[in-house]
Amino acid sequence: INKTIVLKREAMAVPGLKVQRDRETISTLKDTKIVIPITPEMKGKSLGDILSAYTEINLSGTNLTGERQTIALLGHRTRHTLVLLDGIPLNSNGQPYDISKIPSEIVESVEIIKSGASAYRGGGAIGGLININTKTPVHPYDISLSQSFGSFGLMKTAAAFYRRQNWLGFSIYADRTKAKNDFVYYDNNEAEQARDYNDKLAQNLFLRLSGHFTRITTLYKFELFSFANKLPGPTNFATLYRDARLEGLSLHHNLSLYWHLPGLNPEVTIFQHNNRTEYDNTRAPVPFYFIKSEHTDTKRGGRIDFDSPLNSYLNRQLSHPLIIYLLGDPVFWNQNLLVEYSREDFRYDETTNPGNSIPEISQDNCGLAAFSQLTIPVVRVDWGHSFAGRMDYWNRQGREGSHTSEMDRFFSWRYDSTINLYQPLLLTIGAGFSRNYSLPSYYDLYWKGDSQTVGNPDLEIEQSQNFTLFGEFTHRNLTPRIEYHQSKIADLIYWYRSNTGWKPGNISSAEITNLQLAADYDLHKIFRAYFSWIRTTPLNKTRNPDGSPGDLYDKKLLYTPEESYNVGFTIRPEPFYIRINHSYTGIQWSTPDQLIPPLSAYRLTDTELGVDFKMIELNWLLSLSLNNIFDSRYEIYAYTPQPGFNWLLNLQINYPVKMGE
Repeated sequence: INKTIVLKREAMAVPGLKVQRDRETISTLKDTKIVIPITPEMKGKSLGDILSAYTEINLSGTNLTGERQTIALLGHRTRHTLVLLDGIPLNSNGQPYDISKIPSEIVESVEIIKSGASAYRGGGAIGGLININTKTPVHPYDISLSQSFGSFGLMKTAAAFYRRQNWLGFSIYADRTKAKNDFVYYDNNEAEQARDYNDKLAQNLFLRLSGHFTRITTLYKFELFSFANKLPGPTNFATLYRDARLEGLSLHHNLSLYWHLPGLNPEVTIFQHNNRTEYDNTRAPVPFYFIKSEHTDTKRGGRIDFDSPLNSYLNRQLSHPLIIYLLGDPVFWNQNLLVEYSREDFRYDETTNPGNSIPEISQDNCGLAAFSQLTIPVVRVDWGHSFAGRMDYWNRQGREGSHTSEMDRFFSWRYDSTINLYQPLLLTIGAGFSRNYSLPSYYDLYWKGDSQTVGNPDLEIEQSQNFTLFGEFTHRNLTPRIEYHQSKIADLIYWYRSNTGWKPGNISSAEITNLQLAADYDLHKIFRAYFSWIRTTPLNKTRNPDGSPGDLYDKKLLYTPEESYNVGFTIRPEPFYIRINHSYTGIQWSTPDQLIPPLSAYRLTDTELGVDFKMIELNWLLSLSLNNIFDSRYEIYAYTPQPGFNWLLNLQINYPVKMGE
């Protein structure tokens, strides 16, 4: 007789054990998000390299250490991905965030919510959000050193020290990265050229202090990031941008206080982010685009996050003996409330042409949000519900007085529902709906640039309605998954060329749909194989006032791969590991009318070899990454070549002192 035993998790109280919340969780419904733990072998690689292994993520920027890298989710614009560090948004209003500023060495995990997440942290999350959780010290002492060497003059040195006592935690991390990034590419005449004047220099300092007292936990984080990069510009205008330089400095302060109170548990966070960049293109041999400018922005604010006072009462009611008798398990309900405020100050000063400067613009933002999760057990089925609602208010003051669009407030919401079936196999199906928005950036509104480029202060706010449907089941060691995403966007912002030059405008209607198939096979952590394929259809759906299709109706949106896949495997015969990954990225259109042929599809094959061992009480990790081993030549933006074959050698030394040692 065959019998099936189903194990289900239940909460268990352990006398003398107190669990404290020191990890930001954006959504507790695990079936609608991706959580990527940053393992030791990932340290030393950029976050862009780590995230690019997922087909729903498109990496924009040159794929080399030290280069600017922004993230797009599910075929959306990069500005539609909201990036958070421990729950604090990093994006300036309407702009993408460069994740190369965050070293993977300080990261513990990355949490990704796809397809509309404005209800969680406000505007800018039409495509979704990425929350980066920093590392928490777990040993009394932990010392780490790493040294990396790579192609094109790459050299990175990093050091970290962690100290943890019963009530005090301290950690410090510092690194320095230098590279020439002078790779070879081929021009339109198939002549070999060098991507010179592309030197990169970056330095990071990350400090974390935490204290645990009777009922209060405090946490202070400080991050300093500085860089000095040369920017060679597009290859068709290489002479005009020769020896152009971009230098900058970022200072981030975050302070959190968490009270352990029955039924409330408030958490208060205040932060201040200062960013300054200087651009200088006055060294070029042709003085046509000489520009010297400085851009500064400051973002400061705070938030209060706390459990709803109704939680205890509702859970007592839902644990009634009659409900448990009917369902077999108690119903679980959890609610959280969030109030936050932020102010952003922006300024752009151009020395070479003061008339192009943008005087200081300030924007105040206020958000009120509520999150609710309900889990209902029914025999062998769990039915989960997650709802988030958020009201945002903002007011922008600038050189033209108060810039207030027709909508100075917006209500975002997201609802997810999942059904988990435990017999005869572990099956999960679910759906999600959301309403989202994104504000135009300061450059979109006020940019002057030159006679051929101008901003548009009459831009409308981007709005979207997102829908998601997914299914997943687990059989033995195999987990296949299917997902469908649809996003209908009103007033999508794009830059177009008019009779007088380049100017941003609104596409009245656009639609992005995705179909994704994925499978993962894991055999006792010794062998893992994976496959993921995604088909993206990004269309301009603009119609004329009389309802007829517009000139660009059903034309593809720019720089969105129509198809891509990843397939690979990892073998871990201790103490070694081998990883091989092969990816395909389909064609991408670079003009809105599609009269110019698209960028060609390309394939990349990467491999990584590593060994992890212990010697003289030290943990050693030596890894060698070989990227683009077949030396594919490709572009992700027109006239911006990508590197061919390149390698990275990384050595990590770690000395942890565990409890009792």
